[in-house]
Amino acid sequence: MNAVKGRKMFFIVQDNNGEWYLMGDKWHGAKLAPDSDGAATGASCTERNQTTLRFQYNTPRAFVYEGDTENILTAAG
Repeated sequence: MNAVKGRKMFFIVQDNNGEWYLMGDKWHGAKLAPDSDGAATGASCTERNQTTLRFQYNTPRAFVYEGDTENILTAAG
């Protein structure tokens, strides 16, 4: 969480209809929401450690992403 706190980030997210959107840009990055710290260590050894991160991106319009989402990342090799 500390790695993204206060930094401008961008994400490519998919909605329920399969449309891809760009969340964050060069001028207005997506930022970690103040209420996003949902870290939990679990009460017993069988429960999983988990963290929910929530980001906010304020923009007057949604940007549809039409680039390649299948091959956007490549493994270093």
